[in-house]
Amino acid sequence: METLSTGSQPTCYTQLFNRPDYFYITYFERVRRACLTYCRNDSDADDMAQDFVLNKVMTGGLILKYQDRINQEVANGKKPTSFRKYLYRAILNFCIEQSRTRKRNVTQNYDPQIIGEYVAGEDRNLDADSLYAMSILHRTLQGVKNHCRKKKKEMNWVIFEELVLAEYLTGRKPKKREELRLQFFPGSRDNQKIDSALTTVKRIFQRIIEDSFEAEGENSATGQELFDEWMGILKKSNASLHSALQAAYRVSSPVADSIVAKNSIDMFSSPSDEAIGEDELSLLLSYRMDLPLTDWVSVDNLMDLIPSKSPFMPGQNDPEIRKLSMNVLMFPTHAEFQNLQKINVVELLKRIKNQCRKLANDHQSAIPGEIYTLFYTLTSVIAKYQYGETIYSLKGSQMQANIKWYLDKQWVDDQIRYFFKQSLAELELWLD
Repeated sequence: METLSTGSQPTCYTQLFNRPDYFYITYFERVRRACLTYCRNDSDADDMAQDFVLNKVMTGGLILKYQDRINQEVANGKKPTSFRKYLYRAILNFCIEQSRTRKRNVTQNYDPQIIGEYVAGEDRNLDADSLYAMSILHRTLQGVKNHCRKKKKEMNWVIFEELVLAEYLTGRKPKKREELRLQFFPGSRDNQKIDSALTTVKRIFQRIIEDSFEAEGENSATGQELFDEWMGILKKSNASLHSALQAAYRVSSPVADSIVAKNSIDMFSSPSDEAIGEDELSLLLSYRMDLPLTDWVSVDNLMDLIPSKSPFMPGQNDPEIRKLSMNVLMFPTHAEFQNLQKINVVELLKRIKNQCRKLANDHQSAIPGEIYTLFYTLTSVIAKYQYGETIYSLKGSQMQANIKWYLDKQWVDDQIRYFFKQSLAELELWLD
């Protein structure tokens, strides 16, 4: 049976059941992040993820087994198990098998400066839901930390780490606000700048978490529903085993729960509570520019454009090729540019542009509309400057005006700023 139908309505898994590339594009990176829980480094996680896909998905028939299971559940009048739950249970079992085979304890690959060392083994009560939740948490914390560093805002990360995470890290004594003030703002008489930096990172953390669940959706569940489910996992997890999850709950929860009550500081403010600041926009833009397209562009917009053997396909690890992102489209290396020639990049840019137009008008999106509006212009400039193709309907002079408008915005990334200036220097590009 190739597809599952409930009555006359096909389920949201039709593409999963019928298009082999769909699993790679949609799920491979999630598998890899989950494998990080049982690996010492990214290379081991890549190898384990590849082994899982080869042995459990491609030759082991995981998707067909899942299809049989939910068909049986529907026939018995039961609610079908979500593919996410089925997949993470399979990943967990596979990782435990690998741990037994290697006959060694495997250390979790989380930065000890973020959430401490943790040994994942058979004797630890790590279930599939916790594995899923921890992979989301890891992705978010690493994303926030890396982009604070990239934007030379490491101070913001240190303040966040000390005031929010350090309490839960083994062997760490958190610094007090006064200590951080003396370290970073020795001339200041109050903690206002500390509070401002902390609020910025908390808001970014919250937006990236919410954005993760918008991308995780399986058509049948909204991003908000998935976020609520994740929060439920955090609430139920054992603090002695999953201190990282409890730390995330402390940051993410809008409710002053018992964990939050330990500290008099309000640890959460909704991103929509106030106008977004320049620092927040700048960090979110940096994050989005590096984020693989497979993490936020709809699968339908990618599947028929990226060849299955392309090094840009998830799971194809080429040390000379970065994951396909807006930064790669804007400034590809020589090797990346050669491989982009095998893709209809202009069509891809059109599809990204159309999706950005929709996202910019989605007021429920975790990522601010300003970023998608910028991408709407950026895709047009990449198509024109890199490939000589026009995918916009404005006059050339209007495009020039749009580009100059963004050059005045302090939150716009330096690389984008440089790219825009280069394109403006080519005056003939913009002749009507």
